[in-house]
Amino acid sequence: MAELIKEEQEYCDKGNYEHMAQILTSIAMYEVLQKHGISEEEAYKTVSEKMWAFLDPTSMQKLARKSFFLPLMKKIVPMGFKKKSGHGWRYIWHKNEPKDRFHFECNECIYAKILGKRGMMKLGAM
Repeated sequence: MAELIKEEQEYCDKGNYEHMAQILTSIAMYEVLQKHGISEEEAYKTVSEKMWAFLDPTSMQKLARKSFFLPLMKKIVPMGFKKKSGHGWRYIWHKNEPKDRFHFECNECIYAKILGKRGMMKLGAM
């Protein structure tokens, strides 16, 4: 982990803390499992399962069914992205959207930058 942190120092700022924890942990687990004889396919499966269990998207999916969810997300997400997006991110926010739509584009992200240069883009899907 110390080696990965040193290699990706430019993205290790306060805004990227949670992203870097996920990215670097995934890379480390993936590489170490393979170094210990686990196949690439099994390493990917194991890392994917562990990271999804950690993130637990089911609670967000349940909330998304509630009527208050979309209006709340339209307010919270832009503020959260400003606070929790450090160096290496670029977004375009589409503000003049219908009430039932929430639209932004991420044109630059650290997952693509870090995983891409290592040939590990498949870990980004997690």
